[in-house]
Amino acid sequence: MTSMELSLPNIMATLVGSGIGYVYFSYGRSQSDWPLASSGVALMTYSYFVPSLFWLVVVGAAIALTPFACRRFS
Repeated sequence: MTSMELSLPNIMATLVGSGIGYVYFSYGRSQSDWPLASSGVALMTYSYFVPSLFWLVVVGAAIALTPFACRRFS
């Protein structure tokens, strides 16, 4: 397993993704919207397991859009 690069873009992407995840979690928990809250937890933790900036952004966008896509297409 490769380790995450500690460059400024990676750190900034991690902070932005985790911040959005915190907002998702807080709002989802207050509204009892558990898919949104679980997406928030996933956004706060996925960056520990993704080594490159490209995949950090792609996976983060996919996790962030999943609750809205599920609502739209269900």
